[in-house]
Amino acid sequence: MGWRGGGGEKAWPLRPRSHVSWYDSSATLSKCVAWVWLPSEAQWEYGCRAGTRTPWWTGKDAQSLVGAANIRHEEQSVTPRLLTIGQLRPNPFGLHDLLGALEWCRDAWGLGATRQPGDGVFDQPDSPVRVLRGGLSWSGATSARSSLRYGRQPDGRSGDYGLRPVRGITP
Repeated sequence: MGWRGGGGEKAWPLRPRSHVSWYDSSATLSKCVAWVWLPSEAQWEYGCRAGTRTPWWTGKDAQSLVGAANIRHEEQSVTPRLLTIGQLRPNPFGLHDLLGALEWCRDAWGLGATRQPGDGVFDQPDSPVRVLRGGLSWSGATSARSSLRYGRQPDGRSGDYGLRPVRGITP
């Protein structure tokens, strides 16, 4: 799509895309095929949890995230690094790299993923705040819980903001 790596550096095909706004994400995905879009907040959380009910798909203990999430572990002074996609352990659905980067969702900031009727999308086209999910790599396990949500302006760009497109399936 003509994007470069985060912050203007050379493009890396197997690195996550960062420094992208909600507007950029939505516009770019709309240029793709009709069955690719940003996930709803409910879809994102369902994919992240992968059938679990614990704070992280890896379990109740933050130590279970070692090797599964690119986050700062409290007992380590190691700073998370930019990894090639797929180096970390996948969740039970086979999804990689869910925790440690904020990913835009389709939803406007509202009541939350579990309180929306129908398909779970809370959409207000001109909303001044949009939802990000996935946690922050530099903040540690508490900021990367499956249920944690962030609200940011849709034109915001940061090295922590990226996207995870979803696609429809045919039963």
